[in-house]
Amino acid sequence: MHLNSLLVFGKSGFMKYVFFRFGKMLLLIATVVLMVLVWQKCDFGAMQPSSPPATVPQPPPPPAEQPGTTNPEYPVEGKEINRKLMGKKLVYTKHARCRMDCRNISEKEVGDVLKNGKVNMVKSDMENAPCPKYALEGRTATKERVRIIFADCPDAAKVVTAIDLNNDNDRNCHCD
Repeated sequence: MHLNSLLVFGKSGFMKYVFFRFGKMLLLIATVVLMVLVWQKCDFGAMQPSSPPATVPQPPPPPAEQPGTTNPEYPVEGKEINRKLMGKKLVYTKHARCRMDCRNISEKEVGDVLKNGKVNMVKSDMENAPCPKYALEGRTATKERVRIIFADCPDAAKVVTAIDLNNDNDRNCHCD
């Protein structure tokens, strides 16, 4: 092929030379320009998910604040639960009697906590079927901090256990 024949404009000799020589580069440049234009026109922010993907673990939602319940972090008054439990017959389990004996907690003090105690939602188990458990905390006549676990059964309010929050030493107490 002679240079003179390539420079002939007739029968697209010049155009054949340009596309043969620079065609791939021109095609690449045109593709890049097109991609840049598309990139500028698209709103990629709108394509982002509004919430994290389902595979990312989410913290559990806080328990719903209901009248008569407590903040999950700190015990506060829960008079509605107290009234509900007080309206039922009180039954002491064998385990509760043993723990009360070991920890010198009387039935009167259990009754005082039932009446005036504060529900600790962290230590309560409302999903325990058929008897949801409520942890009521309060002070005894001797100013000891106690937690009494009540089971709200259909037929009665059962005292499940009694815990002395100031004294964790139960080595001499064999209730199991």
